[in-house]
Amino acid sequence: ASAAQQCLKQWYQRRVRGRNLLNERMGELIQLAEDCLMILYLEIRVQCYYHLLIVLRKQEYKVDTVNSDPDGGVTLLNKFLSQLEERIRDFLPPTHTKFLFEGLGYIMSSVIIKNASYIKEINNGGLKKMSRNILALQQNLTNITLTHELELERARFYYELLYQKPEEILRNIVEQQKRFTKSEYVELIQLFYRSNRNSKNSNKRSEKQLNLHLVKLNEIMENEEDSSDQDLTGESELS
Repeated sequence: ASAAQQCLKQWYQRRVRGRNLLNERMGELIQLAEDCLMILYLEIRVQCYYHLLIVLRKQEYKVDTVNSDPDGGVTLLNKFLSQLEERIRDFLPPTHTKFLFEGLGYIMSSVIIKNASYIKEINNGGLKKMSRNILALQQNLTNITLTHELELERARFYYELLYQKPEEILRNIVEQQKRFTKSEYVELIQLFYRSNRNSKNSNKRSEKQLNLHLVKLNEIMENEEDSSDQDLTGESELS
């Protein structure tokens, strides 16, 4: 009887050790899967930054004719994203796929807006080119996420402001409230003046006008902030 009990005890101990080892290996596999998912998450965003910065830094936006196809960097980024989605579709649950691609529209829009300073000059042809690039990004991302990527509309609207003169841009901030940050408006107005240089005398006048518009912008943005603070104070008093 004691021999049987000893065998049973040893069998039970081996079973417990095996279960613990299995749980340990399962934990390692789960951690590895989470690490791989996070690497994919970061790689997608690195690719967005890389390709979009090349599009902004190395492409010419003062052009007379505009091709129907988007710029090469946009095409490469769209190809990377669509091929990746096709490869992981059958291996990852929908929640994980959503995690990987959710928020990309906001990231793309932010990169395109916040790096306007890399564009040397832009004209109407260049604005059409920019809109075409943004639309290509939006359509491709919509096909992947199956949701309308409204954040990229913000980037398109930002550059379309350059169809207006700086005083019209400033008037729109007052009449329609601000849609961008102060630094983003500054970059936009500076890009307008970079794109409309002529003779030296004209450049001096443009520099003076630029400074006047930036001062006016600062006043408008400060007034907007003061109005927001007053609204918050009023709400606090009512509550």
